[in-house]
Amino acid sequence: MSEQQQQHTQQQQQQQQAEDPYMALFGHQHEIQSPKRKYSKFITENPLVPAAIAGAGLSLIGGFWAYRTGRQQLSQYLQRARVGFQGLAVAALVIGTWSGVHDDNDKKQ
Repeated sequence: MSEQQQQHTQQQQQQQQAEDPYMALFGHQHEIQSPKRKYSKFITENPLVPAAIAGAGLSLIGGFWAYRTGRQQLSQYLQRARVGFQGLAVAALVIGTWSGVHDDNDKKQ
């Protein structure tokens, strides 16, 4: 590549960085995604999180129902299950975020 072409390429990159602050900060293009695409990507990359959240929600509703119908033992069991599902969701989020960061670092190298 000639020096003139290199200068032209550098000028184009500088112009892109000036137009796109994300590019200037992180050095790569930022892909704008619709919310639907973003959530579908999240679910396919980390399916345990939505499953754990659904489990927590269902056990919460079931626990309220059991309490209202006078089934104390079942209500306590379901509320403990809810706490377990919430912990699972947090753990899955942390692990998913950590692995995503490491995957991004591997792609850059």
